[in-house]
Amino acid sequence: MPDYKVLYLKGQAEERQRQAERADQERERSRQTTFAELIQYCHDNFSRSLRAKLLPRSITERIPAPTGKCCPWKLLPWTECESRQHEIYRSSAPHLFSARRELEWFGRRLNSRAISTERDLERQQRFAVEDFVYDIIHELCSIPAAREEFRLGDGIRFENHANALDQVQANKSQTDQSLEFQHSFQPDQSCIHRVDGNRNTLFTAVEYKPPHKLSVENIRAGLRPMKFWEEVVRPDSAYDVMIYDGLEYSYLTNGFVLVFLWVPYDAPGTLYYHLCEPNIEVDQEDNPEFLLQPLTAIARVLCLCLMAFHSEHRNQGWRNTVEHELPKLKTSFDHTLSQIPISELRQTPPDSEYAVSERSISERTVSDLPSSPPSPRASNTSRMVTRSSCAPPKSKPHDDSPDPDANPAPRGKKRGSSEVTSSLSSLSAKDSARKAGSEQRTTQFCTQKCLRTLQRGGQLDDNCPNVMLHRQGSNINEHLINAATLIQQLKQQLDTDIDSNCTPLGGCGASGAPFKVTCAAYGYTMIGKGTTSRLWGEDSREIEVYNVLRRAQGSAVPVFLGAIDLAKSYFLHGAGVIRHMLIMAWAGELIHKLEHDRTIAREIARSEKEILSIGVLHQDLRSDNILWNAELGRALIIDFHCSVLNYEKTGEIT
Repeated sequence: MPDYKVLYLKGQAEERQRQAERADQERERSRQTTFAELIQYCHDNFSRSLRAKLLPRSITERIPAPTGKCCPWKLLPWTECESRQHEIYRSSAPHLFSARRELEWFGRRLNSRAISTERDLERQQRFAVEDFVYDIIHELCSIPAAREEFRLGDGIRFENHANALDQVQANKSQTDQSLEFQHSFQPDQSCIHRVDGNRNTLFTAVEYKPPHKLSVENIRAGLRPMKFWEEVVRPDSAYDVMIYDGLEYSYLTNGFVLVFLWVPYDAPGTLYYHLCEPNIEVDQEDNPEFLLQPLTAIARVLCLCLMAFHSEHRNQGWRNTVEHELPKLKTSFDHTLSQIPISELRQTPPDSEYAVSERSISERTVSDLPSSPPSPRASNTSRMVTRSSCAPPKSKPHDDSPDPDANPAPRGKKRGSSEVTSSLSSLSAKDSARKAGSEQRTTQFCTQKCLRTLQRGGQLDDNCPNVMLHRQGSNINEHLINAATLIQQLKQQLDTDIDSNCTPLGGCGASGAPFKVTCAAYGYTMIGKGTTSRLWGEDSREIEVYNVLRRAQGSAVPVFLGAIDLAKSYFLHGAGVIRHMLIMAWAGELIHKLEHDRTIAREIARSEKEILSIGVLHQDLRSDNILWNAELGRALIIDFHCSVLNYEKTGEIT
């Protein structure tokens, strides 16, 4: 007869053991993860379960065919990428991150629907890759040795936005295809900044192409060593962004694969690529030692970011020279895609097979890790379906001054990457001189009184911090030049070297971006309101308004000295391609950053009344357009591109 008491006690003991095991498992799933565990669990929960959705032709039907984007002369495998990432990956140390339970829950929620749009892909990459890269680098920043080794500053920030000045005008007109519009960040691109105090520096970028637009098979087939000009033009707007924003590294992803891109400083006509397929590279390895290699999406992007922290500086002179020499796309990826039949897009291209070595990762060494997928067989049929094309480099618009670095080829003649390299040789010699321009950040602005007497004629202002530079070592009390000569010299200076003595101050208004500009010969330091060619038609109205307000300059509005049409472009990230500047005295601090009192309120009303009495109705008198000038004890009004003139009153004055 069974002993029920014994069986009962045994059952209770087994249940307690099961509960203890479940509790242990729950504690294990709820504890914070190490670095290696984070990499593994994120790959298991985010990458493996990722799905793509094929869509019928929809929004791509009416995509215009923009022109002018840069394309490289050559596309070559980036053979050193694997070893460089491995070296960096070994330097990272374990830390505590999100719990496994959280990662599993978030993975189920994130991948509950297939990727069907750029927005879906951006969302998936942000939460499944970028946020974890941010967390890891944030932890590394807390380690002094790592912070110094990788030059981390205060960490990184991911951003996705269009250039502000381009976006303002794009909202007014959707048909403009000018240079600045072509080289602004588009919705399918994101930028990664290095944060250092209040300063943010762009150091790499990512382009999102959802798999229904750019499949894994087409990426495999399209990536092979080639001469772009002679063979095929691939959809590399990421390359265009790298040139115009001066980036050494960037990457492209469709969620399933990563394509790392590298543009050498001294050979920018060659674009190097490295293809990574985390799900294949990790899943084919049963050995857990795969965690010792940077194979998952998070590990790959982490390593690229750490590499980018050491990127070489590409100044404005480099960007202008390279942009001038490179061939230009005649069409865009999305426009080309819209012309390809949907049935053709769903076909697997010939020679698109790709297999990772079957050797276990423990048998692989750093030296024999694959640097790129095997090249497709040499066949004309192996090319990816495309209808894109390039145009030979042309003389840039608005370039009305001689440029010793520019040597445009005769019309129709192709220039090779060696000629781009040759054009860059002279830039290296100028680097030290341009670095000296960083000292301009500490230079103080000239006073309103100084520039007002320069404009109207009169004695120097002894209170101007730059008065000794204006005197040029003499005891003279008069300005040695006038405003017209200053503008002329400043233009010649910037047309020769746009990097030195021309520093963006950060931020961007509705119609322009502020620069600190210094006339090197006489030490006059002022504000340059930079704007794009697309906005110049509207912004140039300010010249007329400031002339009308001449009597109020230095009292209700800043002293205005003139305008400059730049021969070279200033590629300002977050704003656009700057081609024009309005030169004026520094007006002061933003009024909304100060504690308001009756004095400030009274002075704002006083300045508004003064410009109204002259016949100028501002029409955009918000706090961003009012500055407090401590020198004058006045509120100065700026940004008159929206203003209206009362010609009855202005006629009396003019």
